[in-house]
Amino acid sequence: MSPVNKKFLKDAIGIARVSYKDQLLNASIETQSEEIRLRAEKEGYNIVEVFVDGANSAYHKVVTKRQAMNDLLEATLSADQNIEAIFFYEESRLSRQFYDFTLFIYDVIKREKPQVKFFSTLHRGEWDPYDLLSVVNFATAANHAVTLSRRAKDAQKTVLSKQERPGSPTPYGYKLRYSLSADENEKPSRKEKGEQIIDEGPATIVLFIFYLSSWGHSQRTIADLLNAANIPSPEGKTWSSGTIDYILDNDQYLGHLPWNIRSSRNTSRKRQRGEYDLIFNHHDPIISVSLWNMAHQTIDLHIQNGKNNNTIFFLRGLLFCKQCKEALITKNETPQNAKKSYLVYRCPSCKNKLEMSDIHDVILNEVSSKWYFHAHTNTG
Repeated sequence: MSPVNKKFLKDAIGIARVSYKDQLLNASIETQSEEIRLRAEKEGYNIVEVFVDGANSAYHKVVTKRQAMNDLLEATLSADQNIEAIFFYEESRLSRQFYDFTLFIYDVIKREKPQVKFFSTLHRGEWDPYDLLSVVNFATAANHAVTLSRRAKDAQKTVLSKQERPGSPTPYGYKLRYSLSADENEKPSRKEKGEQIIDEGPATIVLFIFYLSSWGHSQRTIADLLNAANIPSPEGKTWSSGTIDYILDNDQYLGHLPWNIRSSRNTSRKRQRGEYDLIFNHHDPIISVSLWNMAHQTIDLHIQNGKNNNTIFFLRGLLFCKQCKEALITKNETPQNAKKSYLVYRCPSCKNKLEMSDIHDVILNEVSSKWYFHAHTNTG
């Protein structure tokens, strides 16, 4: 259509959707968009924008929770635009909940701007959600979504009944081991279930985090310490208090596999301990039960008292005298009015001592160098 003719067309908006992230790069959106534009021109409209509802579940998320749908509603009702029609591919691209698009988008727009028309690329004439064919199409899409959801849940139950790990990310401190093939570079079969085993480098950091927490260090202090040692976080970035908190609250480090841990698909809120499922003794633990309990008792005490024991002696309780086999105690030997602090770890028996700064530098450098070597050998 020539630009001269196109300027006389009425303005309209399109809406397209893909269900899964791996569809974002295929022709699904392009196909829908092209069909929408062709149908719009046939009806005498010009598509000024196509809102893409990318990788959202139209079954688990109502339209009011989907950004593209909110954008569509806002643009259509805006006084700054004169949108006269909305085009879409077919009903399953709108919703798989049977009712929500009709109630929260169609009815709202029709009340505010009754002149706005709706069109489907697969229907002749103006689209009406209350038409019998539209109702049947919504019902079919909803039923298909329920069937897919049930199949997914049944598959998960089958995996859990076999004491296998369902599809979910491997936690920091562990890795998956697959059976060896003739070609070591060959990728494992998608059907092969990897065995969750301890990843020694990250597992050491997890153990270190729990020890520091059991001695009263806050999540912020632990994160700062790991960043000072140049140890990358699980995402390969800097550590945050949230990442430390996530590790300290993960049952997997006790050797158990949690499942059904989120309260719903639409929220990140975690269920309380005891509300979600656990496969006990699923894999080798990194943390002992006693260390777990000490860390969490300390955390609970700090929550109740509103303070942390952020001592600078972060190796307290972890150092022992080689000669006497006794745990070193901490002591501040700084003379009054001294310009320099003298903080030491000292053996209570032989009185031999180590300056805090010296031993801290040695330990941090040791941890950092071993981490670098481990990461290099695994990625090289």
